[in-house]
Amino acid sequence: MERRELDIIKKITEGEFHLFEEFVTQYYKKVYLICFGIVQNKEDAEDLTQEVFINAYSSLSKFKGGSTFSTWLYRISVNCSLELIRKRKRSPFFWKKETTKSEDQFYTIDSLNNTAENDLIKKDEEKILAAAIASLPQKQKIAIILSKYEKLSQKEIAQIMNLGEKAIESLLSRAKANLKKFFEINYR
Repeated sequence: MERRELDIIKKITEGEFHLFEEFVTQYYKKVYLICFGIVQNKEDAEDLTQEVFINAYSSLSKFKGGSTFSTWLYRISVNCSLELIRKRKRSPFFWKKETTKSEDQFYTIDSLNNTAENDLIKKDEEKILAAAIASLPQKQKIAIILSKYEKLSQKEIAQIMNLGEKAIESLLSRAKANLKKFFEINYR
């Protein structure tokens, strides 16, 4: 754990509440991306990001520095996201994945310049990859998101997911195999 973060945490728990804003500024985007990667919905990810920081703030006195602050925060992000999914499965209401207006728009290749065409191709590839990741079992999805998008080590992922490093290695291996199958089945 970085000494500076421990000092900030100590000051926050002693009453300098405004210092928590440093953590929000530093980690907001990463927390949002983890939540979005799991729930696949922009509004839910935004709400979850707020919830993560509220939970972290109210639990800050329990943080002992056994892991890095970011690992602890990412674990809260994963737990909050999974809890929302569990609630939704019990709920009789249907919820849908994020869609964008661009999905309803049609373009002709002639009307696009090369940069716009490349942007469109990139967006399509991102949608396909998001669909592939969304098709993974929950633990594999979380492991892939933390590994490939957040660039965390297997050790950090193991801490976040409360699993051993060998289990993470296995999850990542199965996730890659499942992604390969997804692409073989859907995009031959």
